Amino acid sequence: MIEYHIKSILCSGILFLAYLLVFRRSRNYHGNRIVLLGSVLFFLIVPAFHFSFENERTVEVIEGDEGILTQTISAISSITNQTIKNSEAIYQQVDLFSLSTVLYLCVSVGLLARFGFNLFTLLSGSFVSERLGLIDKEISPFSFLNTIYVNRDTFQRGELEPELWLHEVGHVRQKHSVDVIFIELIQVLCWFNPFVYLFKKEIKTNHEYLADEYVIQEGIDTIAYSQKLVHYISQKCSAQLSSGFNSSLTQNRLIMLSKYQQKSRLPFRLMLWLPMIATLFLTTAFATQQNSALEP
Repeated sequence: MIEYHIKSILCSGILFLAYLLVFRRSRNYHGNRIVLLGSVLFFLIVPAFHFSFENERTVEVIEGDEGILTQTISAISSITNQTIKNSEAIYQQVDLFSLSTVLYLCVSVGLLARFGFNLFTLLSGSFVSERLGLIDKEISPFSFLNTIYVNRDTFQRGELEPELWLHEVGHVRQKHSVDVIFIELIQVLCWFNPFVYLFKKEIKTNHEYLADEYVIQEGIDTIAYSQKLVHYISQKCSAQLSSGFNSSLTQNRLIMLSKYQQKSRLPFRLMLWLPMIATLFLTTAFATQQNSALEP
């Protein structure tokens, strides 16, 4: 298990670095979404693979009953000594293993409880319809699953900006909440992996780029929409699981909006990225084979 976690962390680090170098500034946000989610699945699944190769061994045949008896006794003695040594090592490690297991479960349960609380908070709100929820707090519009949440007073006064509504419609139609739930659950299981949090941040950032692109494709002027983002920079969305207007992302979103007319070179980027993935896969397989070969 420890070997799996070490390989998973190493793989996630290499994959995150590859994403930063090759895809982060790409304008093909749908491709970036696939790469990010695929990278997370890769570092979860691939380190669990075990490749076994049978090694040919030369067996020396000892003629006669006496030779067979001597060989058998020697083998039993060797196995007994090795068993005693392994037992002593196990007794020394059991306390540390138990402590680490309890710590892992406590943190995982805590994160799962927080996730459940945030989910319950969103789903138990005040709804006008299936697609519209009203909140009394002063927040920018945000979305989760099929529902767009807005401030109650803003909605009742008819002050909801169409650009902001379209942005959240983009999140809803592209099912971004599915990605968020997925990475939240991965965080519960792999909270000790620092790269999980970095992937989570990049996934949410890419969601904002996708929603911005949706707004522009619906016919909204890029400059006018950029001005709306600046106008809402001081507002804060407090929902942990939601998509929404986050001031920390505004500058990067404005930069990417200014590059809207630029073409994305996805095939070229894939030509750089796929060899990295293939190399990482083979390296992991080779390491697994070497470890298997060293085992008695």
